[in-house]
Amino acid sequence: MVEEQKLRYLQLLLKSKNENSADKYVTAIRLLEQEACRCYAEPISLTVYEMIEMMLLEGCFIIELMQKFEMEFLRDKNDSIFEMNWMVNSLQGDLMLLERQLPFLVLCKVLAMLEVSNQHNRLICLALRFFSLAFSKFKL
Repeated sequence: MVEEQKLRYLQLLLKSKNENSADKYVTAIRLLEQEACRCYAEPISLTVYEMIEMMLLEGCFIIELMQKFEMEFLRDKNDSIFEMNWMVNSLQGDLMLLERQLPFLVLCKVLAMLEVSNQHNRLICLALRFFSLAFSKFKL
């Protein structure tokens, strides 16, 4: 179900930007692919095309998820992630797993293409708000 949502979020993103294809996003991620691959400790078992596709889908999904979490008016009324209360908690836990990490530079590039360039602080704020509930469960 989440894989379908990733595609749906990408389609909604393209529609909101009045774009018919993801070509410019693919091109931007392709330019980061080698640098992003160096961020992983383990060898990548994906082809270059699969890696680019994964980074694009994951990056768009994560940015859109965090924005929709912060700003309810961005949510589609049929968004299954926000219709089920447990889903957001599950995604928060899943995105914190080390093996699920996407390089920060990929997320920055996606956000820069969606909004204004060089807004690393915006990305950090979105992430802190998104994970704040998950962090509040831990007692230090």
